[in-house]
Amino acid sequence: MDILQLINEIRQKSDSEVEKLAKANGIPLSKSEIKKLRPLLEEFSFHWLIIGVPKSIIERIEKILGKEKANRIFDQLNGYKNQF
Repeated sequence: MDILQLINEIRQKSDSEVEKLAKANGIPLSKSEIKKLRPLLEEFSFHWLIIGVPKSIIERIEKILGKEKANRIFDQLNGYKNQF
């Protein structure tokens, strides 16, 4: 699965399903965190795969999740990005 499929799949899943998916991938997210992150999914741009995620978005994710958890997610997404 590539990053675009992953993001589209997350958009379509319920909060409970996303919670299970995240936990299965080693990054447990609470439903509260998922709800706060959902608006950022709507801002996702294909260009981010090429130029990187804007610093303002990274800061918002870090504010929601904390730096450690955010960095683990970015590391996993980089793995997806490398498949692109």
